Amino acid sequence: MPTILRLRESGFKVGCASSGKSVKQWQKLVSLGLQHCFHSVVISEDLGLQAFSKEVIDEVVKRLGADGSETVYIGTNPKAEIRIANEAHVIAVRLLKGDSRSEKKIEPRPMHEIEKLSEIFQLVQHL
Repeated sequence: MPTILRLRESGFKVGCASSGKSVKQWQKLVSLGLQHCFHSVVISEDLGLQAFSKEVIDEVVKRLGADGSETVYIGTNPKAEIRIANEAHVIAVRLLKGDSRSEKKIEPRPMHEIEKLSEIFQLVQHL
């Protein structure tokens, strides 16, 4: 939450793209206390989609009034999230966390990798 709030306070628009059932995803956001932190939340079910896809990212970008070339998508799963972010032509950033953390030679490649979410500030300054 501190990183998300700091991004907002710094003037960035923050969106959430998720797959699954809307009720379940909102329950997760509420239980984490994050429901109020995003300018836009798009869940695949709300778009009539069964799974996470380029269309989910495209909808978040549209709702934020952003351009894909200036949008950063952070994900942990290279085979699903990073691949889809690349298809959506946004800046794909892989957060080295979870089961795929130890995978070094992964395809598709993200544009950037970070170890901690808070490293996003250094990255966006560089961009």
